[in-house]
Amino acid sequence: GYISTAINDGPGCLMLRCPDPSCAAAVGQDMINSLANEEDKEKYGRYLRRSYIEDNRKTKWCPAPGCEYAVEFVVGSGSYDVNCNCSYGFCWNCTEEAHRPVDCATVSKWILKNSAESENMNWILANSKPCPKCKRPIEKNQGCMHITCTPPCKFEFCWLCLGSWSEHGERTGGFYACNRYEAARQEGAVVILILDVYFIT
Repeated sequence: GYISTAINDGPGCLMLRCPDPSCAAAVGQDMINSLANEEDKEKYGRYLRRSYIEDNRKTKWCPAPGCEYAVEFVVGSGSYDVNCNCSYGFCWNCTEEAHRPVDCATVSKWILKNSAESENMNWILANSKPCPKCKRPIEKNQGCMHITCTPPCKFEFCWLCLGSWSEHGERTGGFYACNRYEAARQEGAVVILILDVYFIT
């Protein structure tokens, strides 16, 4: 009862003492092995291994996703790059992927830069459209729908439908509108109207 309850309460069982108030004897692994059931022995063993790895400055858990191995660092090896049994290589100092000969501070800055670039890319995707010819992202913040891509492309197109501007202009709905967009909207309205008429009983 006492040992089983302590083990089920978590890693604090590693500091277990005799339940007699007048006795301060530690309940060690030998006593656990002789008194606990198999399931509790297994849990205790896991807590003991975890405690050893986390308290030992020469061992670390492998940072690879899903890996349950620990790695021991060999002092004097001349490199902080270590390899786990799962084949994942990482830096002992910063636990990022192995990056010799680049120092940890540079790797940290690189990761931060890539993260910022990823956020920039998300903004570009949300707030711009690709040029229909060269695919370069273009932001429109004012003016009419007539867009001219930057050199060397210089493709002229409609912002709304991305069609060539030569097919647009005054004769096709004006500079601030796109008759393709309007035609598509009217066609959609006609389809809805037909469906409404068809389903009215």
